[in-house]
Amino acid sequence: MAQLAVTNPQFLNSARARPVAASIGALLMQKMAKSNGKPVTIAREEAIDWLFKDKPPILVNTVEIKIRELVVKHEAKKHGVSYTPEEVAAKTAESMAMARQSLHMASTMSG
Repeated sequence: MAQLAVTNPQFLNSARARPVAASIGALLMQKMAKSNGKPVTIAREEAIDWLFKDKPPILVNTVEIKIRELVVKHEAKKHGVSYTPEEVAAKTAESMAMARQSLHMASTMSG
């Protein structure tokens, strides 16, 4: 885990990434056991294959989100709906502001 943190700080700082780091750590330990403790390397393709076999929750969630995004994009294109990245960013910001306002209202009502 410490070695992963050195090469990619997101593994230390992101609670969402910890299941991925733990999974890759298991792969690393497995490879080290086979090499009698000698240094080992893990190729990107090998890590991806391992993650799909191990299926940490963050990976499954990320794949599901990506599939939904692609389906929505495909349907939008099919119906002639187009948008710019700026429009998406503005709509996202608007939705986040509404969610924050809603959460704030809920917390003041329950308090």
